[in-house]
Formats: sequence, structure tokens, C-alpha cells
Amino acid sequence: MYTSTLICVGGIVVVPTLVFGALCSTLGTLALKRSKQFKKPVPTALALLCYAGSTVMLARAMTLMPVALAHAVWTGLVALSLLGIDRWVFGLSLSGSRIVGFVCVLAGIAVLGAWA
Repeated sequence: MYTSTLICVGGIVVVPTLVFGALCSTLGTLALKRSKQFKKPVPTALALLCYAGSTVMLARAMTLMPVALAHAVWTGLVALSLLGIDRWVFGLSLSGSRIVGFVCVLAGIAVLGAWA
């Protein structure tokens, strides 16, 4: 049975599972970009390893909380981190539509969390 808290479910802390998994997914995406369409072996191996780790963490989080909520929080964390990396590392400008889109993602997570 799920509870309404993201912090601790059945004695297991869920937030670090989600954060670590989202970090793995973010690193995997950055490694995938560096792999040059799987032509570079080291970034390719790193991307595969990170995606495997993120899949394990997401699977664990989904056993501890509702699937929709786990995936929404996950997606929001990855989107936020990649948006920040795009902005501050790759110099992508933050247009109004990108900001509105991200606010919509956050609003969706909040709605899902309210009824979880």
C-alpha cells in the first residue's frame, strides 16, 4: 500500500532513489550526446551503464510509490537538470515557451502528488 509521502515508504527512503536514478539518466543522456551516434566506445559504454542504473532505480521507485507519480517526479527531475545544463553549459537561451513548458511539467507533478 502506498502512502502520501515521498520521503519514506515502508521504512525505505524514496527521494534518494528518485534523485540518484534521475542523475543516472541525466548523465546517460549527456554521454549519449558525446558518443557521436555510438561511434565513440567510452561515452557509449557510459551511456549504457547510466541508463541501466537509471532503469533499476526507477523500477525500485515504482515499487514504493504509484507508477504515475514516480515517473512524473522522475521526468521533472531529469527535465530540470537537462534544462539547466543546456542553459549554463551549452548556452541555450531560455525562451518563454521553454519556461512555460517546464512550469506545466511541474504543475503536472504537483497535481499527481496531490492525489497520490
